[in-house]
Amino acid sequence: MSLSPGRWHPQVHEALAKVLDEAPAGSLATFDWDNTCMTGDIGEAVLEDLGGDRVATYERMCVEQGKHAAYAWCAYQVANRTPHDVTLLAERAFTTRLADGRMRIRHEIVELIATMHKRDWDVWIVSASEERLVRALAPRYGVPPERVIGMRLATERGLLQPLLDGPNTFRQGKVEAIDQRIGRRPLFAAGDAETDIEMLASASHRLFLDKHGEPEDLVRGQVEQLGALIQSAVTW
Repeated sequence: MSLSPGRWHPQVHEALAKVLDEAPAGSLATFDWDNTCMTGDIGEAVLEDLGGDRVATYERMCVEQGKHAAYAWCAYQVANRTPHDVTLLAERAFTTRLADGRMRIRHEIVELIATMHKRDWDVWIVSASEERLVRALAPRYGVPPERVIGMRLATERGLLQPLLDGPNTFRQGKVEAIDQRIGRRPLFAAGDAETDIEMLASASHRLFLDKHGEPEDLVRGQVEQLGALIQSAVTW
């Protein structure tokens, strides 16, 4: 199975095809989820659906306390529910937003993952969203739930707790989680934001989905220094 040109920039498509052709079987690929595999953020979508002043609180925390704290707090908002309940929250938020266009599946990423699987790659999702939210959606991309790493909440008496069971998967925390849960560094990593910089740096080959399209963007500058492939995803 070869990777079709799709909407890839020709030079990005050529480079990806070369990586796929030359990589040995069993190579590890790690993909960020939100705004990489799909447009939109499942954690923020569920936060919005839960209502109250959660979105305003989250946005304020991002500014006042930083994203490291805010992302964990966002994950804590699904606590005191069963894993099944959290799965239903994710599926409902995703289905509703697919219907109204607030979220979209990035079919080129779906095909890239499928091509990797055909060539015996080991593909994982590594997200800063709550782990079970992403586990509910990953099978749509051919990734089994057990190959998802995220903000994993502790469980007690069958209910999720507002406490992390593992690293805070923000920036360097993604690399720490990869080391703990997988035990080796990726040959290929894909991401779209500052939260993915360290994971991208840990890989031999890197893909950055540029959803802003601004050459002067600071994050884009960082990934250019890493030698990442840059794919404009403004209209994806």
